[in-house]
Amino acid sequence: MRRIKAILGVLCATAMLTAATAVPAAAQTFDRVTKLTFNAPVELPGMTLPAGTYTFRLVDSESDRHVVQVLDATEKNHITTLHAMPTSRSEVSEVTVVTFRETAVDAPLPIRFWYYPNDRMGQEFAYPKDRAIAIAAATGESVLAMDGDQITRVEPTPVVEPVQPVQPVEPVEPVEPVEPVEPMEPVAPVEPVTVATSGELPDTASDLPLVGLIGLLALGGGLVTRAYRNSAV
Repeated sequence: MRRIKAILGVLCATAMLTAATAVPAAAQTFDRVTKLTFNAPVELPGMTLPAGTYTFRLVDSESDRHVVQVLDATEKNHITTLHAMPTSRSEVSEVTVVTFRETAVDAPLPIRFWYYPNDRMGQEFAYPKDRAIAIAAATGESVLAMDGDQITRVEPTPVVEPVQPVQPVEPVEPVEPVEPVEPMEPVAPVEPVTVATSGELPDTASDLPLVGLIGLLALGGGLVTRAYRNSAV
């Protein structure tokens, strides 16, 4: 989302640039003047510019540092003076190009480069050191930093996540090796046995109860006969 916003910021700023002051091709390297119109607040070193039209002017300098003045649209009111370092691009453009750095959503976009029309050389703005460190950490890119009279480059510091302490592991008791189990021999299938049955009792039944019954009947018969004889006498 931040990258998309940064790209849109570049497109909006480039599309809404007002016509730059005409400068002959043989003009000097410095004294570049152009008007820029921003449709949203932008960040410059040490300040935020509200949406509006501003005049950017590159002032002549005898050193390798370049001074950029920012004025209002009428060029009558001075807003700020910034320090920049020269930078270059691979392709030139016929319009003024301003590029931004990525930032959090809804935060003003920090201006990174300003390229004058048809110039290969441009200006990279130097931010106060504390702010440069914050921008570098947020974008993962190096940022020019102004520390007093010194201009240095701040590199992004990688964020290291705290290492969580490792909990001690309980020692594991050694496990006795298990004897391998011999495979079982396959069991032969059992042939089914057919048993013949009939309605007769088995031959092993005993005749003793029948003999006892016959004996009782004979005894009873004898008793009856004896009684009949006694009654006849």
